[in-house]
Amino acid sequence: MKRAFLGLLLLAAPARAAEPAKTLALRPANGEIEARLQASRWPGFVRERLAAQGWRLEIGPRGERPADVEVEVATLPAPSGLAALAAGLPVELGGARVTFAGRPYPKAGTVAAFRLPRPVCPACQRWLVVGDDPEELADFAFETALRGAGLQRRRSSSPPPDIDYQIRESPWLERTGLWRRTGEFWGVDAAAEHDQIARRDAEFARLVVVEGTPADTWVRLLVPPERSRGAALIALARTLDTSARTMAARIPLALETPLTVALEPDHETQGRNTGDVDAAVPGGPADLHLVWRPEDLDAYRVALAEALLARAGLGSGPPWLRAGVALWLAGDWYGRPYRDWLPRLAAAEVLPTAAELLATEVQQDSSRPLWTPVAAAWVERLPGANAREKLARIPGEPITRAVLERLARERAPAIVRRAPAPGRFLAGVSFAHDNSLEGGYHAAGSGAQLDRLAALGADAVALMPFGYQRNARKPELGFLNRGATSENDAGMVHAARLARAKGFAVLWKPHLWISFGSWPGEVEMDSEADWRAWWRTYRRFIVHHAFLAEWAGSDLFSVGVELDRTVTREKDWGALVAAVRQFYTGPVTYAANWGEGSENVRFWQHLDVAGVDAYYPLAPREATTIGDEDLARGAQDVVDRLAAIAERSRLPLVLTEVGFPARRAAWVDPHDENGELNEADQERAYRALLPALQGRPWLRGAFFWKVFSGRRGDPPGRADFQFLGRPAERWVSLFWRAEKGAS
Repeated sequence: MKRAFLGLLLLAAPARAAEPAKTLALRPANGEIEARLQASRWPGFVRERLAAQGWRLEIGPRGERPADVEVEVATLPAPSGLAALAAGLPVELGGARVTFAGRPYPKAGTVAAFRLPRPVCPACQRWLVVGDDPEELADFAFETALRGAGLQRRRSSSPPPDIDYQIRESPWLERTGLWRRTGEFWGVDAAAEHDQIARRDAEFARLVVVEGTPADTWVRLLVPPERSRGAALIALARTLDTSARTMAARIPLALETPLTVALEPDHETQGRNTGDVDAAVPGGPADLHLVWRPEDLDAYRVALAEALLARAGLGSGPPWLRAGVALWLAGDWYGRPYRDWLPRLAAAEVLPTAAELLATEVQQDSSRPLWTPVAAAWVERLPGANAREKLARIPGEPITRAVLERLARERAPAIVRRAPAPGRFLAGVSFAHDNSLEGGYHAAGSGAQLDRLAALGADAVALMPFGYQRNARKPELGFLNRGATSENDAGMVHAARLARAKGFAVLWKPHLWISFGSWPGEVEMDSEADWRAWWRTYRRFIVHHAFLAEWAGSDLFSVGVELDRTVTREKDWGALVAAVRQFYTGPVTYAANWGEGSENVRFWQHLDVAGVDAYYPLAPREATTIGDEDLARGAQDVVDRLAAIAERSRLPLVLTEVGFPARRAAWVDPHDENGELNEADQERAYRALLPALQGRPWLRGAFFWKVFSGRRGDPPGRADFQFLGRPAERWVSLFWRAEKGAS
């Protein structure tokens, strides 16, 4: 059990004693914007932090007294009164999109902030924030307000603190700078400007069409000049063109201008250019931006179908209906005809409901890999010979429910196969996702961390996607795979492929993040109805990742982590493992929590490998000072307990997590990383435990907690679990090498 940390937003200014309150005010142009501001994730966070700085937050119409920082917020086109505030500035606000300094910014979702040179009082700041998307606008307005108050959001691509304007196309593409006054007018100070959007567009302008592309092509594949003659990309261009023509005929659609598909060098660049990460995504200067992998051709075809539907004016309606039409046009899904997946999905009991398919927004616990084939089968059964006819009338819930009931009856038979444990000792590390565009699982730099681990003797990594449960006693669960900086599906698959290419085995290990200071060991429902609801959504989460783990070639899959209060529910766990085996053919484990969490497990017989997150103390809590002999005896006690689990489960055992924080008396409460930094005590704890574990025939692997995929891989000066670059690194490396030599 650990207390993980998700650092989303930090204020740079240190806390100080409250002064006479200053006011930070957000002035919405209408009730819809005000509702968005109030419903945003920001207000509670901002009020709490501002109070400590001597500020108060105000959201609503202007009162008699002007605020110290005032932010006018409006959707475009801006109301005439607000547009008049920008008189004299190089900005046009009368259209649906921003035009700044003579340049239009046509991408949907672009937001802009302008400091107004004429505040309502000499010491005040007044800003105008505009955009076309109310949700994006609300978040951006809070960021602008905090910057105006001198309180910065910490982000690697944050603009300088002193700016007069900011146009944001994505979190990593902005234009910022200062005003330069000429008479009554204000223009751009060219010397102070930072324009990432222009740099992206210049890079895009350098791309050329692949060699041999005919003039009448329907798809223009744009690549760097040095790759324009590559045989694989020429073949890809022809395949995409043929696919576009075939799918367009089934819409039907006659293209007036070709679709443009830009080749991106990696997912990090793709995310920066578009704001999203996937095999192929819209959002940048091209219709699609893809990262080339031959295995992902099916995904490119589906994305191409979505772009064609948008060109045909069929891009609205329920999102799962649109996704289903795109796959119905494309045909194949993860290497198979989409119909082939349906009996397995029915057997795994992960079909969506009719209400879910018809919803106007994508649900937080939905699965694109699992639900899109279902949506395609739904579309296939709708009346109409082509996409336009099928979408002419949105089906009702009775029709949708009838389709799903038929699919549910066509179940694949149960799979009772067992998979052998990995054939070698897994010298592993928990490879934690760095929540950043530059350092996440998808990023090119994660390969350097893998190389560093390989040099120390590691040959296995645990990849850890997260689900989110707000309350440990409520059955609501969401996937944390939606954003470019999250453990998104494309990033997970990329990391697994990269690791395997470098000779690493992969443990795919989904976790739950529980809010309000809780942890997975406290997940427990108050009624059987809530338990059924929880297992239903948890099954989706786990089967979603089992599907992806199989696709990416994972060597070991975990069905859960530290869910202490669920482990006696043998029937539920047995059903979940059976659902996983419909998609995942490798060995299956469960990462039990140390202590009672592992001793109470009642479903080992359904698994292939026993797993334990082994944060056993080596000494009593009061033993903050202890000799090496006593530590060695404590380590032997831990080994004896692990051996008992292996014997009781009759399975080979893997330490799915093990480690000690760099904290004083690290051998006491090893799960707790809070305390006084002490790297020597971390080393002593490792030095005691690892020799005791060495050479145990029942032990098939150990994953040390933890190393980050990105820049946080080096010790940050905190009493945390990282061991790279610390004295403990040597002992971990020696253990890995000794176990690999013996296996």
